[in-house]
Amino acid sequence: MQAEINKLKTQVRHLKTKVINLKPTDLAIEAKLAILESQKIETTIPLTIPLDISGIPETEIPTTQFLQTISKITFQKWYSIVTIVVEDISINAIALIDSGADLNCMEADIFPTKYCERINENLSNANGEPLSISFKPNRGYIKNDGYCFKNTFLIVDNITSDIILGTPFLTQI
Repeated sequence: MQAEINKLKTQVRHLKTKVINLKPTDLAIEAKLAILESQKIETTIPLTIPLDISGIPETEIPTTQFLQTISKITFQKWYSIVTIVVEDISINAIALIDSGADLNCMEADIFPTKYCERINENLSNANGEPLSISFKPNRGYIKNDGYCFKNTFLIVDNITSDIILGTPFLTQI
């Protein structure tokens, strides 16, 4: 019982710190939202794309030659407004879509832990520093523009964005 009280006190202290930092966070969110709103461009995809295969040789390229053609990998990052649904909780937030992230993560403060199971996972950020992970929500869904994707998330303390959608999300698109 005392351990739970101490944990709650720690969470309250952490939340107080977050409240103090809300103003700079609000400014950052407004900036991200302005970027998102300025990028709304409608594109049309043609139904058929002409494909010219006459220049492709019939012989197979050796595997070593093919592997040597990959000389640079570029990771991309995008922002999108998404809805995260777990059980009967729905959260709207600006998500960072990061092709360099190996997992989907949520900031610990935006999601109640009563809908999560305790886990013991190890994860590090891009700088190699360890991240604090102790929870994983049950049956998470990502909704946006009428599309719904079932995904798993880790609840992480002190990440740069409220939600980071990594390769597990990108492989479903």
